[in-house]
Amino acid sequence: MSLDGKPLEQLTHEDILALIPDVAEHRRLDYKQALPQDGEKGVRSFLNDVCALTNSAGGFLVYGVDEERDDDGNKTGVPASVCGVGEVNEDKAILDWQQRINQSIEPRVIGHRVGFIDGFDDNAKVMLVYVPKSLFAPHRVTYKGTRDFYIRHDRGNQLMDIGEMRHSFVEAKEVPQRIDEFRRHRTMQILAGETPIELLGACPVFVVHAIPLSSFADDAAVPVTGIIRRQPLHMVGGYAGAGRLNADGFLFHSGVQSDDTRGYAQVYRSGVIEVASTRGDILRDQEQHGVRVLPSQWQEEKFIDSVADVLGLLAGLNVSPPVYIGLSLLRVKGVGMARPQRYTYAPDPIDKDTLIVPTVTSDTLEEPVDRLLRPAFDAIWQASGLDGSPYYDDEGNWTKR
Repeated sequence: MSLDGKPLEQLTHEDILALIPDVAEHRRLDYKQALPQDGEKGVRSFLNDVCALTNSAGGFLVYGVDEERDDDGNKTGVPASVCGVGEVNEDKAILDWQQRINQSIEPRVIGHRVGFIDGFDDNAKVMLVYVPKSLFAPHRVTYKGTRDFYIRHDRGNQLMDIGEMRHSFVEAKEVPQRIDEFRRHRTMQILAGETPIELLGACPVFVVHAIPLSSFADDAAVPVTGIIRRQPLHMVGGYAGAGRLNADGFLFHSGVQSDDTRGYAQVYRSGVIEVASTRGDILRDQEQHGVRVLPSQWQEEKFIDSVADVLGLLAGLNVSPPVYIGLSLLRVKGVGMARPQRYTYAPDPIDKDTLIVPTVTSDTLEEPVDRLLRPAFDAIWQASGLDGSPYYDDEGNWTKR
């Protein structure tokens, strides 16, 4: 039995009791008898533990568990019983310890969780801290002026040596490159017809890539066999309502083949999601000042709907953020973005057949999607001659104007 496989919010007292007495401390699990103290020593020890876990394999800190002791009175790492953490203001404790993680470890640890579990005898409760493995390591503790890098080996923390730090820095630099390579590789395959559903030819292709940071881990996997979708998933131009398992994971597709709309959403076993769609009528009767144009307002609205569905699907699969969102337009050379009526001059045609704009990052899976996508939309509009999307108001909200 371990705590892995469930998000912290779904763990219960039965999951904790199942650890006793068989699951000893290990690289991803650390038992603590009492909550960390508020003084400098307690805060520093807490931060060191979090830093060591995220620089290693990630894992859980479990507060409120007694350990067995050897003949000399030393803790063995084997859980003996739940002693609980005593009376505590849970909301305040969660906020305080999360803030300390956010403020005193750099770069920021994204995806950590703090929570309490009750239901034990004598009204005891435990505090759990989930720390994800970071691919932006190495992280360091900056509390009270320190600059220490920690890593966890077996049951204890150690300062990272030069070799470990060098390896972590190299891994962190590789992430943006690997994201870019994946997007470009898949774009070439889409254009070559290497797709699970045949797309319509000779018309623009709208692509969304959602790439969780966790998908780069060696053991990355999501439970594709448990995917259930009762509502259709938005694509740009239609819906992917039908679904089935396939060789790569789980496939949502547009169902009956149509001359007007074809598309799919492929959920890879690693947690990556690719949405691609085509519409045969997308450029039909769409022209401004002699330039063929994409229906820009409609396009942005559909991208927003699609990304919202994708982030919701990832949250339902318990995928931890951050998630990198990439938008691409394929087969668009010579096509412009339709200007709102207040513009009286012709759109500039896009000069690339394949337009891959920089990714944006979802740190929580819960951000307002219209605000999240604004930099990507701005980049698309810049390819057609404007500084940015004209559909945002002065407060940064997307509007249909």
